[in-house]
Amino acid sequence: MAKVAVELGSGEKIPVIDFAGLTAADLALRKATATSMREAFEDFGFIYLKNHSVPQSVVDELFAQGIGFFSLPEATKAEAGGYRGPGISALDPSKPTDVKERFRGPYNTNLPPGYWPEQLPHFREAISTFHERGLSVLRQLMHGVALPLGLPEEFSMRHINRRLARCFCCTIRR
Repeated sequence: MAKVAVELGSGEKIPVIDFAGLTAADLALRKATATSMREAFEDFGFIYLKNHSVPQSVVDELFAQGIGFFSLPEATKAEAGGYRGPGISALDPSKPTDVKERFRGPYNTNLPPGYWPEQLPHFREAISTFHERGLSVLRQLMHGVALPLGLPEEFSMRHINRRLARCFCCTIRR
């Protein structure tokens, strides 16, 4: 439930939702947590999840592999199929392009040789593991979206666009 918040430098607070409430056996607790989540989405637009079930070791490994990838020389990164360098995209066409680089690691797909960087043999595994664990959280999150709307908990997953769950973007700002 959103009793705690993470304060931003601007003084705004991001609601913190204890995700364990969405996995509880008690329907009343799941509904209360889902209602808090809905209110947080309505008031702030997004939430901070705690107790989300993605092990810290999975997150740490993903970050370590991401840092390893983005530390490679530019020419080496450019050889990887999922890499996009700085200046490729812009959210607002009237402003300069983003100063970021990214690697797109699609979920559960057969990609051509060379898509993944040869220098980091565990990079793909770290992304795949994070995808698997994150998908589990996504499914539970969608149940939490359905509950306060009076819909069956499984409703949202039947209607979610699977593309949302297929791609992970690892982005590091320069």
